[in-house]
Amino acid sequence: MENLQNVDGTDILGLTSQSEIAMRLNSSQSLLGTLGSCLSKGASDSQISQSQILPMVQDVISKLPKDLSDDEIRERLSKTTSAPQTSPMSICLRFEMEGIHRLVRTVRRNLQDVVGALVGSLRASNEVDRIIDLLVQGLVPSHWGAFAPSLGGWLSSLLWRFDVMERWSATGRPKHLALAALFNPHAVIAAVRQEVARKKTNWSLEDIVTFVEVSKVDIEQIKDAPAEGFYASAFAMEHCACSTKEAKLVECPPKTLLSQAPILYFTACHVNDMPSNRDASTATSTSGKKEIVVNTSYECPVYCKQRRSATALLAFVTLKSDEAASRWTLKGSAIVPMKE
Repeated sequence: MENLQNVDGTDILGLTSQSEIAMRLNSSQSLLGTLGSCLSKGASDSQISQSQILPMVQDVISKLPKDLSDDEIRERLSKTTSAPQTSPMSICLRFEMEGIHRLVRTVRRNLQDVVGALVGSLRASNEVDRIIDLLVQGLVPSHWGAFAPSLGGWLSSLLWRFDVMERWSATGRPKHLALAALFNPHAVIAAVRQEVARKKTNWSLEDIVTFVEVSKVDIEQIKDAPAEGFYASAFAMEHCACSTKEAKLVECPPKTLLSQAPILYFTACHVNDMPSNRDASTATSTSGKKEIVVNTSYECPVYCKQRRSATALLAFVTLKSDEAASRWTLKGSAIVPMKE
């Protein structure tokens, strides 16, 4: 008993050191957030707001992109996109554009109210006081979107999402799409199923399922958007890595939380035509006199959020490996967004 370790390592659960690093990072961020919210506010808060918060708010306002109304968005899309406005992908684009512009408009209005309250030209309401308190703590109001906990990370994520929408609206159908930049990525995947159902005769929408596979092309090699479906980029692999030549699962480098994921191709097919990749890759091991067939094809989950949940699950992609699939399941290997 005296020779036993006080703390079990990650190896006992089949995990790697990356799991412990991720756990300690999450614990530290949670602790720092709790301590920051518990700090007492003194009489100097008004001085901090006047001297530091006001220039910061004015700088954020200057960096916000120009927002458009819903009617202006519809008029713009009718001129820039060649696809019919009633197509499923065009409808998804319009809803995403309206959502990002509505968010920018709300943020600009809130920050202008904060500026007015700080300079004394506007009476501060309870909502403005709450926003000022959050900005003093370096936090972001929840109704601005939980892109990042800090204001700097949130602004960077907002501008990135806005740029993705602008490039999509300029081309009509993007060469590759970052699903993490969308408010509702499940709607885009459903739109692909609807497009396939419209092209195929005697196919019911209930019989069409989403199919995801690893693309054999790099992001630089994508010249045009595919005729059906779309290429998904800006993904990373957690607790595993993928070899670029063979597209196989391998161990991630030491002390690396996220590794670059390959380009994924999202499309749809009939449920009867779904490839049976689960049994396509197997290995035989001998245990005594018995031969045991081990499945080495791992059904890797794909999430649209780094914080995994049932609502963030998009689909599964079959990845080959030289190891048993249970090994990657025990590690919790998954594909998550590189950034949010």
